[in-house]
Amino acid sequence: MLLSLLLAAPALASDGIATNGLLTDTEFLRLLICGATPDGPCQRDAVKWGNPRALTLAYGPVPAGYDPATAARISAAVDAAIASINAAGSAIHITRVDHTHARHITLRPTLFSENDTVSGEPGMPDGEQIGAGYVHVSWDDNQRLTEATILIAQDINDWDINSIVLEEITQSLGFLYDIENPAYENVSIFAQDSNSVLSITGQDAAAMRLYYPN
Repeated sequence: MLLSLLLAAPALASDGIATNGLLTDTEFLRLLICGATPDGPCQRDAVKWGNPRALTLAYGPVPAGYDPATAARISAAVDAAIASINAAGSAIHITRVDHTHARHITLRPTLFSENDTVSGEPGMPDGEQIGAGYVHVSWDDNQRLTEATILIAQDINDWDINSIVLEEITQSLGFLYDIENPAYENVSIFAQDSNSVLSITGQDAAAMRLYYPN
């Protein structure tokens, strides 16, 4: 049996977990993978890739009518995100492949705008409202991720592209929840209320190493 979950970008997300102050690395990881507060239970089972050292990601295809300059910036952001994730010191290693090839993760622009309701998008269920970015992940009965699809809205702000692309790819690795906490704003890629982080460092990298030890 395949199961799935949809996650919106920060502007529309309902996946933010409210906390106060700095968390330990273990508390932070539990929040990201199962929605637990430091003194609370998990909201759901954690899921992860079974083959973290051999993940593939494809960008595209770019739909006709999508702004080519924005598409080029997204493509560059994909490369930057992959490089940052691969350098975090975990077992995760992502290789970019052409969109015509088999892959684990697909990231592509869409002609839907932020707040539109998605329909007719391959790999994405109909009826969900899209943010600037949107990720849909699927997993099997063993809680192993099987595929992920990420959409990027056509009206994404240029200055948000790198951070949103990095966040959506990182969330597709099983880090399914954001954190609502002033201590993490402009510090963590998972901060619900900020959108400025451009690399995986600090506690974000520590969480990735804990979940996918090298």
